Amino acid sequence: MQYYSRLQRNREKLSRRQAYVLLALSAVLIVALIYYGLPLLFNLTVAISGLRPKGTISPASETGIAPNTPRISENLEATKSALIKVSGVADPRTTVQLWQNGQNVSNDFVGDDGVFSFDVTLNPGLNSFRALSVNSNGQKSDLSETYSVTLNSQPPKLEITNPKDGDSFTDSPIMINGKTDGTATVTVNDRFAIVNSDGSFSFAYNPQQNGDNKLKIVATDDAGNQTTKEMTVKFNP
Repeated sequence: MQYYSRLQRNREKLSRRQAYVLLALSAVLIVALIYYGLPLLFNLTVAISGLRPKGTISPASETGIAPNTPRISENLEATKSALIKVSGVADPRTTVQLWQNGQNVSNDFVGDDGVFSFDVTLNPGLNSFRALSVNSNGQKSDLSETYSVTLNSQPPKLEITNPKDGDSFTDSPIMINGKTDGTATVTVNDRFAIVNSDGSFSFAYNPQQNGDNKLKIVATDDAGNQTTKEMTVKFNP
């Protein structure tokens, strides 16, 4: 029994020594990895990246892929100004071509922010714009979706069918009726009237005082053009 206990103790001492040795080896391996393995991995990564061609602009041009389709930022549908800005976003460091009514009217090099902007002169009526990008390899993107804007410098029509200037009324409200363009808005003394799709409009006006009441009726189209008519009606209840 005593011999067995001594043998057991020797085996336990041997196991502890082996555990200590394994721990020491593990610590050495960890230190070696920190001081030698990571720098080696970093140098290997730098060496691999150094094999890539210099002077490249974007991943698309490196891999021979055409640039992405640019996107025009639509900000208005109609205007009375002939000079507007057409802007949007595209792949950085590409050249954006702007096409107006089927013709290439301007080119703009896009910087790192990917933003492009053109000052363009509109033709009377409808103007359609599309854009495409060209990278340093001459590869072209697809044409963008069409952005359309209408140049309209003509004021909307405005006809007042009721009342007539100087008419007298004894009952309230006074119905104001007339006709304008179908896409225009109408205000009566800065309050909106109801405009139907055919341009006819109506407004129930409550006189502000007995006697003369001044009316200012304004029609505004989607380009910002305005037509104004003023009149006076009498209210004598």
